Amino acid sequence: MNKATKVIAGSIALTAFAVAVVCGLSAGNNSSEILVRALLCMTACYFMGLVLGVVGERTIEEHVRTFITSRPIVNGVPEPVEFVDKVVETVVDSGTLTTGGKLSEGVSAG
Repeated sequence: MNKATKVIAGSIALTAFAVAVVCGLSAGNNSSEILVRALLCMTACYFMGLVLGVVGERTIEEHVRTFITSRPIVNGVPEPVEFVDKVVETVVDSGTLTTGGKLSEGVSAG
């Protein structure tokens, strides 16, 4: 389990604890009842946060792995991305930059 997963789980658990305490106080419950319910919520949400963290971690790892394998590096130079090529062709063909100015115009800072 990664450190980020534990941070996510702890953050969700502490948030659940705080929400349970505030809700218990606003409902006018006894302090012992508020703390017991808040601790139960914190424990349950910690485990839910662990599951969410692991799912997120695996999703990101899979995405990065797919990204790296779909864009091989040949002779130390990455393969060009098709989307970037299409954008460059569109800009060159239309004669405008993404800011709307002509290619021959300069861009001023002022």
